Amino acid sequence: MPAIYIECACALELQVNKEAQTPKRARLQLLQGTVPKWEKLRRHDTDDSEKAALISSVLEEAKGQLSQLTSSHTGARVIQACAKHGSQEDRNALLEEILPNLLDLAKSPYGHFTVSKLIELLPKANLPGVLKTFQGHIGFLLRHPCGASVVNVLYDRCDTAQRDRMAAELYGKEYTVLTQEAAPGSLEEALSGLAPPQRRAVLQRLHLHLHPIMEKAMVDPHLTHRLLAEYLRESSGGAVADAVEMLAGPALLRMVHTRHGAHVGCAVLAYGSPKDRKKAVKALKGHVKTMATDDWAHIVLMAALSHTDDTALLLKAIVPELLANAEELCQHKCGVRIFLNLLDPLSGRHLPPHVVNLLKLPAKTLPAKRTAEAADAEVAHPPADSEAQILGASKKSTDVRRTEILGSGDGSLAHALTSACREHAHAWLRQPVTSGLVAEVARRGAGGLLPEGDAASGVGAVHEAIIADAALPREQGGDAPAATTGKAASTTGLQPAHLLEDWHGSRAMRTLIKHAKDGGPSGAAAQSLTEALWARAMEPRIKDWLQSAHARKVLLAVKDVLAPSSKGYSALAQLDTTSK
Repeated sequence: MPAIYIECACALELQVNKEAQTPKRARLQLLQGTVPKWEKLRRHDTDDSEKAALISSVLEEAKGQLSQLTSSHTGARVIQACAKHGSQEDRNALLEEILPNLLDLAKSPYGHFTVSKLIELLPKANLPGVLKTFQGHIGFLLRHPCGASVVNVLYDRCDTAQRDRMAAELYGKEYTVLTQEAAPGSLEEALSGLAPPQRRAVLQRLHLHLHPIMEKAMVDPHLTHRLLAEYLRESSGGAVADAVEMLAGPALLRMVHTRHGAHVGCAVLAYGSPKDRKKAVKALKGHVKTMATDDWAHIVLMAALSHTDDTALLLKAIVPELLANAEELCQHKCGVRIFLNLLDPLSGRHLPPHVVNLLKLPAKTLPAKRTAEAADAEVAHPPADSEAQILGASKKSTDVRRTEILGSGDGSLAHALTSACREHAHAWLRQPVTSGLVAEVARRGAGGLLPEGDAASGVGAVHEAIIADAALPREQGGDAPAATTGKAASTTGLQPAHLLEDWHGSRAMRTLIKHAKDGGPSGAAAQSLTEALWARAMEPRIKDWLQSAHARKVLLAVKDVLAPSSKGYSALAQLDTTSK
């Protein structure tokens, strides 16, 4: 090659490199001027007027270069400080300049922090402009490591209608063309009224968005939780089985704290194979206490205890943490539900309807012979197959599973519950959270799975504690030995009422006594307690209890289950006219 061509090529390369370095050099010079101001701006001893002057100076210097500045590590921190400490006019000016590049900044390793900060601080009146910028790109951003966090912040700040529009964007172009109306409130609403081919198209489109998300375990955004819950609810058994296989594992821990995330967690445990459940339960190990006290995560723990046949795994991964924190969890409004569901599964007396619904998800079927091609096609309805099997069906009965989890003897969950109820019976019977637990333990749980024991141990010791509490003089009903008051002693300064006159205590006693009609070991335990309670605590002072409204209700329950030949039964006859 002639030397002149080589010289021209070298000169051109130097010119290109020089032009490429010019923006970097300008940005560096800009940072050198703004960083000292940022250092002063973020100090706590800088007054508001000086902060306002510094922010105005920084924005003036960076005008026209905010998008480039936000893309760098230091520049992003400078702009975030201006958004944090600036006025609403400053934030509006920031948004106005970076709005054309907002989508690119949302995908930037450093710029997405600034976008998230602006979305957090902007008034809700400005959110439609941001939503319009992201319109058509929500699905891609949910699959992007940086964009997903921006979508999460935006979703949390939006109202219900705006959230529905964000979710509907992932239902596919078919949905947009077919409805031409306001966004539906859920995937179920979007699919209602659609023909099977259109329904399959919507589910296939949603599957295309969610599959890479599940594959890469990018499940942090709350919008993703909602979409996954809707997808698992509406899809067929084959599609659900594939999704559950990808979701089972540590990814569940990042979802269980939300309503839709708890639905996903319960679906994984309800529809998963034994292998899937094993991965999910192992992921929960070490986080049991935190989950048990969370408004939504405790439901996933209950699902793990309700669906997992491998009780040996449960006794290693979950039960030890429940045992270590048994007394604290018994007094927590969410933690106590875990024990109540073990003692009396899916009882409407102890669990709110939304919890029962999550623990009783509708059954889904899986064809016995299922090829890979068939699995991809199963998105709307399972094919008709006489040999179809129930997805996630358990091979172990509920009572057997409960018995193995509760155990027996020292160190078991049954021993921990009976010991705690015996020790704290006086205080716990007067509290709304724990009164139902004491009553449930006293009847040995549904089916009588707790060991009966004697006056010193087991359920018998709980009976003795309840009778001793009820036998206290009426004027001393709120007093009890220090060892039985526990942490739940009244902090109001008022004297607690007698067990039979306390609202929660009398209600728990009525419920317990009525269980004597159930029959079986549970009913026998309730009957035995009722007879001893009547003979030792109620009949000797029947005149006193007839004067109390709450105590009369307990007496009515006693009358319904007590044998007419019992001593003093005739005194209950007058309740027919005075109890109401």
